[in-house]
Amino acid sequence: MPMVCIKQDRIYENIQYFFWFPSACDLYGFSGGLFGFASLTTMVMISLERYFTIVWYVEPRMQLNHRRAWVTIAFIWIWAAIWPSPPLFGIGRYVLEGFHTSCSFDYISRDWPNLIFNTGLYIFGFALPVMVITLCYFEIVRFVRRNERELVKLQERSNDKSTSSRTPGYRKVDVDAAKSAVLIIALFLMAWLPYATVCAAALFGCHENLNPFWTELPGLFAKTSAIYNPFIYMIKNPNFRRKLWQKFGFFHWCLPRRRVSLNYMSLEEQK
Repeated sequence: MPMVCIKQDRIYENIQYFFWFPSACDLYGFSGGLFGFASLTTMVMISLERYFTIVWYVEPRMQLNHRRAWVTIAFIWIWAAIWPSPPLFGIGRYVLEGFHTSCSFDYISRDWPNLIFNTGLYIFGFALPVMVITLCYFEIVRFVRRNERELVKLQERSNDKSTSSRTPGYRKVDVDAAKSAVLIIALFLMAWLPYATVCAAALFGCHENLNPFWTELPGLFAKTSAIYNPFIYMIKNPNFRRKLWQKFGFFHWCLPRRRVSLNYMSLEEQK
């Protein structure tokens, strides 16, 4: 969908106006918000799943299963649909932005319904997910470092150098997946933070200095995150690569196989 929005932006810029009927502006703004928030919420759920898999690996009830996966997918789309939908019911509005070739939520107007909509959109659609992602990966890093220190102490007590090559209390493949997710989230924030900054500046009354370039370019840049995320998954995630090999044989030519070990040993077992 972001690729469709980008393509439409190129068409509208060539003709210098948004030529669809007025309701299409609402549809364009809602769909852009829906898929954008769904992408960010997916990053949130990935970070939570990595957190439970790595930090709570000894608790089977905390691990992802088939039923929980479907519940997670449903939650992602429901949560993503909640925050861009108020303008469809008269709370806030979608307007032309930048060079008047695309539509987004109105972050300039200062009336109370619009301010309430924009504040909720920014807090629950962007700030809260970013906080959850940051806390999850902070806890993952702290857990890994604590386990490493405990393993060093265990090795010093046992004087057994053979344990140095074993993973301490977490699956190595999960840690690699967490690193990949961190990279994806960093790129996502790099794409969306400029747009979020422009919206926050307007929300706090600093919209006088905004011009069409300041509003149009961050929005276009933000939509690119949905384009490169799949490539990051292909390059960094071994499990994803394996599935691609199984489904599409031609990926063997461009994605070389890597050996992924699923063996792990917990600190409790080593002790």
